[in-house]
Amino acid sequence: MRQGSSLRKLLSGVVVAMVATGAPTIAASAAAVPVSAVTTSGASAGATNWGAWYESAYATWVGRDDDYRAYVKSDGAYDWRNGSPIEDWLTDWTEVDVELVREVDPARDTWRVDIPGLPRGMYDIQVRAADGTTVVDTVTGLQTESFPRNGAAFVPSDQDVYRFPGSNNAAPDGVVGGYLPDGRIDPDADVVYLTPETMEAFPATVFTEGRGATADAKTPLVVRVIGTIGSFDTVAASKAAAGAHVPPGVNDSRMMVIGAGNGNVTVEGIGPS
Repeated sequence: MRQGSSLRKLLSGVVVAMVATGAPTIAASAAAVPVSAVTTSGASAGATNWGAWYESAYATWVGRDDDYRAYVKSDGAYDWRNGSPIEDWLTDWTEVDVELVREVDPARDTWRVDIPGLPRGMYDIQVRAADGTTVVDTVTGLQTESFPRNGAAFVPSDQDVYRFPGSNNAAPDGVVGGYLPDGRIDPDADVVYLTPETMEAFPATVFTEGRGATADAKTPLVVRVIGTIGSFDTVAASKAAAGAHVPPGVNDSRMMVIGAGNGNVTVEGIGPS
């Protein structure tokens, strides 16, 4: 078991040709695995780095297996709005989305998991083999902090802001994107991952299909970008002339436009790559 500290490691931005208007996912269908079902690995693989950055936590480890699984649990989380504890959440090991677990340095057999959507509190991460029971390593005491939520966007839309009257119910909790007001991901959100490997299959209709006809439809959507997406040979007026290799739906300005019917959308980069 490794003891972590509250590390403030700035994660660099992700380059992506996308324009947004609106960061565990904890796998919605994943059931908590009882500790009694878990065994400890005798392999040499183990955690090499771990920490937290605002409302996310991460860990890296060395391992030669073809696949790993990652789990998270909370030792206490708090709502940034009033400091009240978030009850009955991540009280046992809960698996995170498999897309968040990836090999980041094949030459050194280095793997990484990033887990966004962790409100201020203390968390533990456990890495297991692909069987879901053999423990590779556990890191504890990862302390997350609340994002600074300042500005008019975070004021409920029915409240006055600097003498400007709140006049509608478009965002009664302020701008939350695909997340809950307390910083956890909305359990009803659709989560879509965009990676260099999945770029060609990334749906061109992700911001339109089933999104409703009005801008305040409030259908929660989270698009998670992992890695650098797309490339082009030169600057030109069209994708073809630029030799652009981009996801479907990207226009000649190398942008993917989010239009009407897209309330409650989050586009976020995952990890430092």
